[in-house]
Amino acid sequence: MKLRKKIVVDCIISHLFLVKQAMIELLENQPLETITPDRGKDFSKHAEISQELNLVELHLT
Repeated sequence: MKLRKKIVVDCIISHLFLVKQAMIELLENQPLETITPDRGKDFSKHAEISQELNLVELHLT
């Protein structure tokens, strides 16, 4: 049971990393002032995304 839980957690962490990387790649050369994503778990890395995009403010709805 512990192995299954670890696999699930590892998959979630990988997913969050991929979403973060995709957002940064799509937005990094855009003229941005703010970003307002939805409230999904995908955006739990919002502080790291903001840092990568030169401290663009993220407003969580």
